[in-house]
Amino acid sequence: MSGPMRIGLGVLGLLVVALAVGWFLHTHERVDESEDLPPRGEAAYNPLYALRESLTAAGLPAQSRQRLQLARVPLGPRDTLLLYSDPRALQPSEIEALLRWVDGGGHLLVRTPLPRRSAEAAPARDLLARLGVRTVEGPTRCEPLLVTGQEGHVEFCRGRRFLLVDAEPELSWGEGGEDGLVFARLGYGAGTVDVLADFDFMRNGDLREPPHALLTRQL
Repeated sequence: MSGPMRIGLGVLGLLVVALAVGWFLHTHERVDESEDLPPRGEAAYNPLYALRESLTAAGLPAQSRQRLQLARVPLGPRDTLLLYSDPRALQPSEIEALLRWVDGGGHLLVRTPLPRRSAEAAPARDLLARLGVRTVEGPTRCEPLLVTGQEGHVEFCRGRRFLLVDAEPELSWGEGGEDGLVFARLGYGAGTVDVLADFDFMRNGDLREPPHALLTRQL
């Protein structure tokens, strides 16, 4: 094959490639897609991982514990403790230690437990009972949450409402009466206790929504 013919075939090949690339770019559109991967590591088992990391990024020291361990890692008078687990699982000694800490200026956040099975008896003197909180039996219902600039939200749809017995709240949310509340801030000594019907809006995925982040920040 002569030199000019090889050059001609090379030019023809480049032309075919250029035409193919031009056709591809003309008939296809580049689209960016984002895909959420399942959480790994601690984020897979700690529902408050995103909350802790957000607080840390804001310059607020925060840590997660699977157990209270108040004697090993004591709390300060201006600390906030979010008790995510069922408060009925607390031992009497833990309840006494928590209340002493709150009385000295601590801020405790606690949720009502999920509706119990009919055969399950409630502890006679659990943490909520000590605070004058009595949970409401029966079906749950949602509570509206209105945030300026955001679409209407409903919260606490699976939560368990509660009533206050001989306790006057500093703040409260819900219709009250026999229907019960979804939030109440109770003064206890020099500290405060926030009782909520649920903490679901604080969980990793749910915390992304602006109304949930704002509500969490208020608490």
